[in-house]
Amino acid sequence: MGFDKIWRVDAQGYTDSLSSCNVAFRRAVFRKTGGFDESFPYAGGEDSLLARRAREMGFRIRYCPDVVVYHGARDSLRGFWRWQFRRGISSFIFSTKVTRKKDFVSLRVWSTGNVIRYSFKDRKFPLVLVLLGFSIIAQSAGFFFGKHLWKSGRLKKGAG
Repeated sequence: MGFDKIWRVDAQGYTDSLSSCNVAFRRAVFRKTGGFDESFPYAGGEDSLLARRAREMGFRIRYCPDVVVYHGARDSLRGFWRWQFRRGISSFIFSTKVTRKKDFVSLRVWSTGNVIRYSFKDRKFPLVLVLLGFSIIAQSAGFFFGKHLWKSGRLKKGAG
């Protein structure tokens, strides 16, 4: 689908988001920002925290549409569910580490709307809607499971 079909990118190519499955940093910037928060048990959210720290330190994030990155697709609905469920757990951890959660929730809502808008005329649109719904359910379940794990002290030390 493409990063710019999911996240906000301005006319000059700058964005507030990044996806760590397809990102490059200057070493000095990566070190100065502290890199990825390793307390997350699964991928998801640590890249949003890194983007936030980078922006707070005055760095800008640029989307480069000419750079091609290949990312392996999930090969089963079960694998997709597991990935989204784990993203939900990571989203809970993320929520314990940030203030102004409303900004991040509104960005997620906006990005979901953007996915729908860009895929509306595609013949795969019904599949996109089904997978979005499936994703929302799996991530919500993961979020509340993460909250349960956190309250019971069963998340990795340092997470949350």
